[in-house]
Amino acid sequence: MRIRHLNCATLCPPFARLVTGRGGLVGRSHMVCHCLLVETSSGLALVDTGLGTLDVGNPARLGGAFLSFTRPALQASETALAQVQALGFAPADLRHIPPTHLDLDHAGGLARLPRNERAHLHDRACRRHATAQRTRTPALPPGALGARPALAEVRARW
Repeated sequence: MRIRHLNCATLCPPFARLVTGRGGLVGRSHMVCHCLLVETSSGLALVDTGLGTLDVGNPARLGGAFLSFTRPALQASETALAQVQALGFAPADLRHIPPTHLDLDHAGGLARLPRNERAHLHDRACRRHATAQRTRTPALPPGALGARPALAEVRARW
């Protein structure tokens, strides 16, 4: 087994001193979205996806508040899909994707990942996402989970 660290989003929110402990109080900080690519004998597991290719191609889907506050770099080369391919793997090699939670910078790339993998979602995360979609305060933008089955069909019961 081999575990690789991927930076799947570079974010530059304000208040550097509060975020990183360095820099000015109102200066921009520099953060990365840490994702793990786990190589196993049965395929790849991707823990979190970071921002995805849809986010890079259409930043408006992330929402104005997210964009103005975090100021993401939005580079196609930082998407999990691009990094998996740059490491010599095919997207079809992805078998499991357990996002730690459904915030934009942790699960935004779910929509464009191949259909042969299993996204492992906790029941509470599925309920929170579904509720947020109804109340218009989603952690992920509409359609972020792509044309996947209903969340109830892909969630893991932990």
